[in-house]
Amino acid sequence: MKPELRINTLLEADRSVVLITVIDKQGSGPRSPGAKIVMTEDGTFWGTIGGGQVENQALDFARKFFHGKAQATTAHFQLKPGFAGENIDMLCGGRVSLLFEKFLPGDDLDQFRTFQKLDGAAETGLWVINLDGIESDQRAERFLIAKNSKPAAGLAPLHEYLLIQGRMSQPSRLVEFAGANWFVDKFSTSGHLVLVGAGHVALEVAKFAHSVNFAVTVCDNRAEFANRDRFPMVDTVVVVEEYRSIFEQVRVGADGYVVILTHGHAYDQTALEQALQTEAGYVGMIGSSRKKGAIYANLSNNGITIEQLEAVHCPIGLEIGAESPVEIGISIIAELIKERAQ
Repeated sequence: MKPELRINTLLEADRSVVLITVIDKQGSGPRSPGAKIVMTEDGTFWGTIGGGQVENQALDFARKFFHGKAQATTAHFQLKPGFAGENIDMLCGGRVSLLFEKFLPGDDLDQFRTFQKLDGAAETGLWVINLDGIESDQRAERFLIAKNSKPAAGLAPLHEYLLIQGRMSQPSRLVEFAGANWFVDKFSTSGHLVLVGAGHVALEVAKFAHSVNFAVTVCDNRAEFANRDRFPMVDTVVVVEEYRSIFEQVRVGADGYVVILTHGHAYDQTALEQALQTEAGYVGMIGSSRKKGAIYANLSNNGITIEQLEAVHCPIGLEIGAESPVEIGISIIAELIKERAQ
């Protein structure tokens, strides 16, 4: 679950939270800007900023921060030998800057509800956080800029600046604008993964995909494979008759990742032909070079263009020498993570 969605859930349950965010990293460090931890007042936390001594110290700082007057503050940690002893965790060197923010039920709920709606609509964009003034017990000003919506009037100049600088699609980072310091935190859809086929490899991919926050739909023409008992971790399970009209039953938008791994070459071809008519940003198919050649030749005769076929990831997965269903599942999810990060 994304940190902001977890915050929304916790605030809805009348629980206060502290959000720890990496806002800058100089030199080597375990996590890049945008990495987050969400902590509740009892010390329970989700997420990581890289582990090791810095994370432990950040968590200790957050526990004390809960009981102070400050609503937001920044803290800096050195990662070098000699800091906190000669611990090997610190040998990567560098400096990490963290933002600590306190959120209370009622006061902060609306903004996170808005984020939840944007995420549900597969919207992308930015959190922009004004870092100036937070040391004087003021809350950090947070604003949402959705990629496909006009920003609030007061944010229009900043939005225009970010567009001109090309920062709407860049990784999270510090920005100076109009004499103020901002942390621009990119948010994007986690992605909707459609697994066409519910066999052994699909089961492993579904497990890993759930762990890395994909929304997962599983399709198969066999009810004994496509069912909730077999796939309790996914969002949706659909039984499709002979793999016909898959995407009339399953919506796939630009945030879609279609992975085809059915139990028959003919079914793979049927699914691939349909997938190439969707808006899916990623289409992949499991199979050998021989299978790929035969299916591509058939689809070319059916009017599918060379450009469409060249965009398909086949054979699917990163080349790691995978053989077992678990290993193949790891190679596929690794490729999906790589695609999502681009």
